[in-house]
Amino acid sequence: MPISKENILFTYRSGDIDSFNVANRYRALRDLDSEQLVAIPCSDREILPNEKTFNDEVLNPIKDAIASSGRRIWGIITGFNVPGGFRDGEDIIATTSRLSRIHHDFQKQLRNHLFDRAAFKRFDAIDAQFALITSRIDAATVDIANDFIDRTSEFRKQSFAKGKFYIDPYSGILGADATEYQDEILDFSNRELVETNLDVFSTVFLDPYVDVVLPFVKDDSFTWSWFADRSSLSFFQETNSSRFFFYNADNDGAFTVRDLNDRRWVSLAIRSNYINTAGAMSNPTIKGFLRPRPFFRTLLNGATSGEALLYSSRFVDWTINFFGDPLLQVHFPGRTQVIDFDTPMRS
Repeated sequence: MPISKENILFTYRSGDIDSFNVANRYRALRDLDSEQLVAIPCSDREILPNEKTFNDEVLNPIKDAIASSGRRIWGIITGFNVPGGFRDGEDIIATTSRLSRIHHDFQKQLRNHLFDRAAFKRFDAIDAQFALITSRIDAATVDIANDFIDRTSEFRKQSFAKGKFYIDPYSGILGADATEYQDEILDFSNRELVETNLDVFSTVFLDPYVDVVLPFVKDDSFTWSWFADRSSLSFFQETNSSRFFFYNADNDGAFTVRDLNDRRWVSLAIRSNYINTAGAMSNPTIKGFLRPRPFFRTLLNGATSGEALLYSSRFVDWTINFFGDPLLQVHFPGRTQVIDFDTPMRS
């Protein structure tokens, strides 16, 4: 059976009424049992100083809760004011990435063997032995976090994303890895993007030394871009469509989501009505950027956003955090059946 609400734990900060209220709001959204909400004795620091502190405050309490739950837990969501990561040398390891490997010792930047598999299949018990589906619901204020969940509730009533797809394949970065990433986005745009049946706006190549950027998004449902790393709320113009997923591949787009003055993409996307997003706490390397083809292959096969994010990430125990409800599924206009692209794009 695919992952469902029965397989989820939602964690909140013990003694924090706002954190509990956000957790309870998600519980109502998914009709979870009370024991699926787990209080953990963590601080409200967004980035913890080291792995030991993270294990003491976050990982081990959640691991104990899983062991005592009597449930088959395949998914973990961390809530408002729960730490978003920890430092390991110059890197910041994302909470969602580390918790996906909660039953294993920490192995920084470990290859994810669930990435872009040759034959698509839904997440199952065998996959869960390697990595769990994880996500984070956090924001600068409790009102924004609650609104994040409320937008998800509204989307579930119709589950269609009919807005434009904004895509930016180009950057001003040079080198083999940058060229590979650009080519992967272009290949996806040229071959598979049509399967979404969405109107597409794409940037146009001008010069290898120029980072051509999206000027704004309007009436959008999806955005996939790189590498401009700062923006403003004005980038997100009005829309009559559900905003399902935003991703900008950069080095620190999820460094913080708790600063109202921050101009990084993840915080801006959360505040601009997107219901799923992802970003790096620190430099994931270009190899570590999410890949569009396995992400949309997963959604077009009827799987959840949590599965799509896990399958499109080349590494685990690494720097990219996922945000939103990992159980969400999306329908595309005019599609009556799923699609299985027949060739993976590993490198």
